[in-house]
Amino acid sequence: GVNLIHEIIEEVIEDKQDIFSLTHHASVLSAKNKSARERIKPVLSGELHDIIQRYPYRKHAWIYEKELWLICERKKAGFSTWYEMFPRSLWNTENASAGNFNLVKDRLPYIADLGFDVLYFPPVHPIGTKTGRAETTPI
Repeated sequence: GVNLIHEIIEEVIEDKQDIFSLTHHASVLSAKNKSARERIKPVLSGELHDIIQRYPYRKHAWIYEKELWLICERKKAGFSTWYEMFPRSLWNTENASAGNFNLVKDRLPYIADLGFDVLYFPPVHPIGTKTGRAETTPI
């Protein structure tokens, strides 16, 4: 990186202030008495980026003749194991009522131990409050 900065200074940049700034950044990058964290600060600064952007330097640029595929997903993203569950089907033994999402939450470690990594809930449809069924559903 430091050698490239010096090369850019020698071959491309004419503005004295930009030359001074890049020389300073290069000296900080190559300082052996500074920690890696201190040396990397110039690279992360907006100033270095802005200067380099003003002076396109393509001497070392090239195009590889083959097109390569790059896969950036985690390996695990290529597959998964789904567990389907009906939350109302879990029985609440404390008050003898139908299940709810809190009971599902308590069951998650067990499901994970089985090797499942996706929990799927089928669509949840509301039911009527008067008769326990939807108003449009015939008896």
